[in-house]
Amino acid sequence: MKDYKQFYTLIGQLDTESEKGLSHLPLFLKERELNFEKIMSTESDMHAILLDEEGKPFIHIPLSYGYYCTDPGRLSQLAIRGYIPYDERTRAVRFEYQKKVVDELRVSKSHLEVTITTKIPDHIEEEKIQLEWKTSYEDDAPLQYKVLFTNNGGETWQRLGNRTKQQQMEINVTELPGGENCRFLVQVTDGYNNARTESRSTIISEKPHEVMILSPIDGANLSSQRSVLFSGQAYNPNTGEEITKGFMWLSSIDGELGAGPLLQTRLSPGKHTIKLRVGKSENSIRVQIE
Repeated sequence: MKDYKQFYTLIGQLDTESEKGLSHLPLFLKERELNFEKIMSTESDMHAILLDEEGKPFIHIPLSYGYYCTDPGRLSQLAIRGYIPYDERTRAVRFEYQKKVVDELRVSKSHLEVTITTKIPDHIEEEKIQLEWKTSYEDDAPLQYKVLFTNNGGETWQRLGNRTKQQQMEINVTELPGGENCRFLVQVTDGYNNARTESRSTIISEKPHEVMILSPIDGANLSSQRSVLFSGQAYNPNTGEEITKGFMWLSSIDGELGAGPLLQTRLSPGKHTIKLRVGKSENSIRVQIE
């Protein structure tokens, strides 16, 4: 069996009681590590069949399906899911349910290209940026786009917004993680053929740590006869990692209370402003000790 590295994710719906057949989202291509042999060994009444230039099938891929159990009135409609491998021989994708053809996707021979036209500065300091791109395509098939973002040079990517038919997207930079090797990626599909392009690298200032005080709650009235449990969390929005070190608790009356995400200690009577400081970031609450 061919060692496939790139797969399309199929998300579709099949109406088994009408002539509507299969409807599905345009296919976007992505590199994935899948156990394709296990997928091929799955028994199913639903298949995607890849056809070559002569219209001959060369691989049948089982697809999973199930009822929309949350809506009993739609039992005739099946949710179809699956992974379809990219193969350069493919000229059509035929979908069969119980050996009956329910749809067929023809693969256009038109060359597809996409280019980002927005000039990306060395350092993005604006709160928002208008990302624009253009496409070269000889067919008249409708196109859809996805925009992705990386702040670590492409090690990980996050999707921005929803699929769009527009050739532009306004991006709120304040909501993006920061880093010194940030890039935008635009991917386009005509339903099967895909193209993609990346912007030049840019710097986005790193966001401060997110610090949360879990207990006590803000405005709590507590007894001076009992110790208080302080609990906090923090994470780095630039890496998505939880922070476990560097916690410092402070009181406006008692000064430094101690370190760590968990701390149990007594407070003096009075109105305290409690701060949890992690690095240069902090959060605060107020408690009354009686």
